[in-house]
Amino acid sequence: MKLNKRTAYIALTFSIIFEQVGTGLLGAADGFTQLKPTILLILAYIVSYYLFSKALELINLSVSYATWTAAGTVCAAVVGYLAYHEVISVIGWIAIIIMCTGIVILNVFGSVPEDTETEGGNH
Repeated sequence: MKLNKRTAYIALTFSIIFEQVGTGLLGAADGFTQLKPTILLILAYIVSYYLFSKALELINLSVSYATWTAAGTVCAAVVGYLAYHEVISVIGWIAIIIMCTGIVILNVFGSVPEDTETEGGNH
């Protein structure tokens, strides 16, 4: 599968989604004693890492991994708040906003523009 920058970011987005699905199934797997959720979480992680590896073809590891982990952290915080009524302090929300802002800045300005990269790619 050959990617352009746009499809690399789509692969990264779906990688994040599948990682969150896998993580969400960890509780249901009950220490890997429940077969169906265990199989589903393993499949979700396999798809997530495959898509992540495809995204790395065009997005720097530093940018893609920071995006992947920050998006997962923010998603987990929001799901915890909405689904489990976990309390997030004002400082916590400010930290989430700062994290999101930092990831946007990293994605927009954190890589060398493609037309000035050295031979051999951006890895």
